[in-house]
Amino acid sequence: MPQKPPSPKRIERRLLVELLVRVYWFDDAFQAGLKGNGWTEMTRAQSFVLMNLTVGVKRASQLARNIGVSHQAMSQTLAEMARRGLVTIESDANDRRARLVTVAPGRQCDQEGRGRPIARDRGPACEKDWSQSREGP
Repeated sequence: MPQKPPSPKRIERRLLVELLVRVYWFDDAFQAGLKGNGWTEMTRAQSFVLMNLTVGVKRASQLARNIGVSHQAMSQTLAEMARRGLVTIESDANDRRARLVTVAPGRQCDQEGRGRPIARDRGPACEKDWSQSREGP
């Protein structure tokens, strides 16, 4: 007797579990790379903030939406990251209600190549603003 194919809900649930496992795997690898480049340990939400910053997301409200947390939770996360010197937070000159977040100066590159979340090579790649580029460092 042939087996019944799995239900769409069962397939969907399995795909979601697989996706979540891979997101956690990616975050673990990302954090290991950060640690290997001189960054201190951080929460998963903080590493997700850094991932978003590396692809050009700068508004605190968009970071909250992308990560799936409340604006209050994002404010607390960003305040802690700013306190630790990981990010800077400024008001948007075009919209005073909005806050812009960037990786703190000196955390992107240094002479030892530490503090860079993505670029592995030293030199000009560290100086270029990769946030609007599709090519990557």
